[in-house]
Amino acid sequence: MPPPTQFYAAGKVIFREGEPPGKAYLIKSGKVQLLKSSAKDQVVLGEIGENSIFGEMSLIDNGPRSASALALENTYVIPIDQAGLEERLGEMDPFMRGLFRIIVTRLRETTTQLAAFKPAD
Repeated sequence: MPPPTQFYAAGKVIFREGEPPGKAYLIKSGKVQLLKSSAKDQVVLGEIGENSIFGEMSLIDNGPRSASALALENTYVIPIDQAGLEERLGEMDPFMRGLFRIIVTRLRETTTQLAAFKPAD
């Protein structure tokens, strides 16, 4: 049986920065924009499309969403819950699993620092 999909219409917010962890998503079709609040405005972290995964950081470190996700066009995603991610992480070598978690922690810290950066006027 194929995994269930969810649909997000263009312009629909999938999740917002600061929300509690929920699911990660695999994009089957469409495009998603990732946005981070900064000192002055929102910063576009990137745009991702088919076969990309987003929302994974909050599942890995159980922290709040580090960015918002917005469907740029009609988008179909496959949700990945905590149990599904943990099952896949459990299959990894323990060293690699630990390294993976460290990288996520550092990426979250860097993203937060960049959003707080105020360039000189």
